Amino acid sequence: FRPDVGVWYLSSRATTGPGPMLMSYRERLCKAGFGPYKGLNVPSSGFVAILMLLPLCDRVTVYGFGVEGMANRKTDDAFGYHYYKGVGMRHVGDDVHCFDCEEKALQQMGAEGVIDFCTYDPDDTMNSWSCGCRHEDVEECRPPPRPAWLRDTDDCDPGYDDCEELKAQRMARARERERARTMGERLRPAARAVPSARGHRSERG
Repeated sequence: FRPDVGVWYLSSRATTGPGPMLMSYRERLCKAGFGPYKGLNVPSSGFVAILMLLPLCDRVTVYGFGVEGMANRKTDDAFGYHYYKGVGMRHVGDDVHCFDCEEKALQQMGAEGVIDFCTYDPDDTMNSWSCGCRHEDVEECRPPPRPAWLRDTDDCDPGYDDCEELKAQRMARARERERARTMGERLRPAARAVPSARGHRSERG
């Protein structure tokens, strides 16, 4: 139980509602000479959440797009599809989503001031960390300097790439429990019916 975390249940209308808008914008992009784009027109959960938050929040800041440049410059990490780690985390998304279309739509919304659309810009390092900053003094958002003892090859996110190994270990333990249970059933003597002292049948091992 997390009292600091609120959970909202979205109806199917809320999750499918952005689909027609996304499809319409995709058609406009194609007619303007952009594309073709991979994937279908099912909006991702992140895209749905952004549109849901717009009427609820004074300001919405979007992160997570445009990390390709970071992957070219960092050697100690992998940028997966999911931001979280553990069971259910995947490195790639589903083809039912058109992430390029969503990025173009969000990029345009950022250009029009509807949202703050923050991406990594190798030519503007300040914007890469200051975008979305809520402090009056943007320096309050500056990340601490990289420690001198930290090497490029150090694993800054231990466990990120170990999930498959952990799942394999859990499966091995589960198989061992199942094997022990099966062997126990085979060794257990079969119950047989014997007459009791009162003439009724009882079960004995």
